[in-house]
Formats: sequence, structure tokens, C-alpha cells
Amino acid sequence: MLEILDFGDTGVFRHAMNYPCILILRRNARTKSVFFPYKKADGYPDRVIEEISVEQEGLSEDVWVFAPTEEMELYERLVAQNPPLQEWVERIFTGVQSGADKLLVLNAQECKRRKYEKEMLHPILRGRDIRRYSVQWGGRYIFYPYMRKEGEYQIVDERELKENPALYSHLSSHRSRLSERVWFDQTAEELSGAWYGLMYIGDPEWFASRKLITPALSSIPNFTLDERGYLFFTGTAGGYGLILSKEFDSKEWYLYLLGVLNSKVTEFCIKKVSPMFSGGFYKFNTQYLKRLPIRHIDFDNPEDAKMHDDVVALVERMLRLHKCLKEAKGQEKKTLERQIARTDRQIDDLVYHLYGVTQKERQIVEGKAERSQNDQAT
Repeated sequence: MLEILDFGDTGVFRHAMNYPCILILRRNARTKSVFFPYKKADGYPDRVIEEISVEQEGLSEDVWVFAPTEEMELYERLVAQNPPLQEWVERIFTGVQSGADKLLVLNAQECKRRKYEKEMLHPILRGRDIRRYSVQWGGRYIFYPYMRKEGEYQIVDERELKENPALYSHLSSHRSRLSERVWFDQTAEELSGAWYGLMYIGDPEWFASRKLITPALSSIPNFTLDERGYLFFTGTAGGYGLILSKEFDSKEWYLYLLGVLNSKVTEFCIKKVSPMFSGGFYKFNTQYLKRLPIRHIDFDNPEDAKMHDDVVALVERMLRLHKCLKEAKGQEKKTLERQIARTDRQIDDLVYHLYGVTQKERQIVEGKAERSQNDQAT
């Protein structure tokens, strides 16, 4: 490796969303370079905004992380001292895939106006509906023609579907388009058994379970707790769910994980491994989530136990405050926002303490984990 020139999310080709990166290699080099430069450019090769010296032997088959030495040392310590999230969860999963969102994802107003039957409609979230400690449902439903029969979910027969005449009429008018859907070289009928089936539904029991959810793309951690059982669909507007393993299957553990995952420490770590996308967004998908270092709790240690309980209590407060915020206006809204900001800082302080982050390291973290009112999901 001679050089890496990364253009990040600045874009190089006009009128096209792109994330180019140039790797300059030498074949059969006589001498092996010990270090090479990694450069971040602002749209043009000669506009380098950051340059880092990278050790050749540090590259592996795993995700490459390029950062200044002090940031790398902190990140590597956090990862080395704490188990990864994948050891806490039973599964990380994505949402249903319709293959035709414009036809099968319907807003509440349209459903009411056209008098669509609700039996086969299920509330669904986009990524932007999943917020820090809250869900802001956008009033959308997905057509979901599945019923539990003989212990498993099966697609309903077309005769049963016809018992919903308004909805069936809508689907029939787009039958040609729905029949043409293809996913991994298979049609909707091949995948689901019917032309109106979804392309991917996962296990419906996962969606009904208590879980943490996150948008697939977000500028900061936007995790929340879902106990209602939403479905959410994939793509740039989708999300991911996390179900904890049986060892951690209690509401207290979910609340503890929620506080840790929404912290600045997690924000710092995710921004180390995920590439940046247009608008300053990062990927919160399985590939990157499973690597996040999560501080374990030793309940035989009174200090550990207290910090766990304090995080849980603060997260419960955050959930209550965000619930109240939805209905608040004027001065009440401003008061709640101040309380939320203060509670957020208290959670960050506790998480810093849990991970043994020093004051100097906090400055490193917060230099890469800046939040503003405009930070959001997509």
C-alpha cells in the first residue's frame, strides 16, 4: 500500500451520490513500506483536510479504522476491555421488505379515505420515525397478509384476501407491478407463495418481542425501546432491532443497554468503524453494531451495581420525559427539553465513569461526538 485518498461524503461526480476512495498500490514491491499516508480530501485530490500515518501491518481482513493515534489508542482500549455487543444479543435483525413500498406502505389518511380494511394492515416505522428514547410514528401501515396458523405464520389465501374488498381492489389494480418484484433472483410468488406476498418478513415473533430499535442510518445514536411490536422496513429508510440473549432478558438490562448505546462513548465508537454517508450519516447495521464495546456489570461490586441502577433510573426518566414532550407546547416544552439535555449529560457522565474514560479522553470523545438540534436519522 502506498497511499489511500478518501473523499468521504463530499462527492466528486456532479449530480450523483457517491463515496469515492482511491487506493494506490504497488505490485511486487521490493521493499515493504512500514507506514503509508491515509488522506481525507474535500472534493479534490489537492484539498487534503486531514492526513494520518498508518502502519502497514495494522491492516487485516477486519474493518480498517483510520484515526489519529490518540483516538485509536482510546478506541482500541475500549474494545479490548469490554465485550462486544454481539455477546449480549440473541439477534440483530432488519425489518420486513415489501419490494414495492409505494404500493404496500399506506398512510393513515389514505387508508381512512379509501376505507381499507385494517385486518391486514400493521403500523410500520421508517428510520426517521425512530428517535432517541422515543418513537414518532409517521402514521404509516404496511400491507401484511400473514396469519398465525398451526403454530406458524402463513400467507393468507387469495380467497381470504378478497374478504377485504377495498384493500383487494387496490392490490389487484397493481397486480402486474407486484408480480414483477424480484429479490435475490426470485419473484414475490416464489418467495412468499402469492403475487401479493412480501419479499421478506423475517420471524414475526421477533417484531412482537421487546427489543431495542435503531434507524439504519443516523448522524448520532438514536436508539429506543420498543415494547409495542412495530414492524419496520429495510433500505435507507429502515431500521434494525436488537433482542437480548436469555441471560440479559429483563427490562432493566434493556434500559441499561439503551443508556449505553445512546451515549457519547457509543457515538465515538460507531464513528470509528462506520463510513460516513451523505449528510453526515453513519450506518447502524449489524456489521457495525455487533462490534460496539459494552461495559459488563459486576453486581458483586457495590459501585458497579449502583452505577447500573443509576443508568436504569435515568433512562426511565428519559423515556418519561420524551413521552411528555410529544404533547408539550410553549414554555412546558422548553422546560422538558432542558430536563432532557440535563439527563442526557448525566447518563454520559455515568457511562464515562463505567468505561474509565479520563477527562482528557472525554475531550477526544466529544471532539468526535458533537451533537446539535439538527442531528437526526434518515
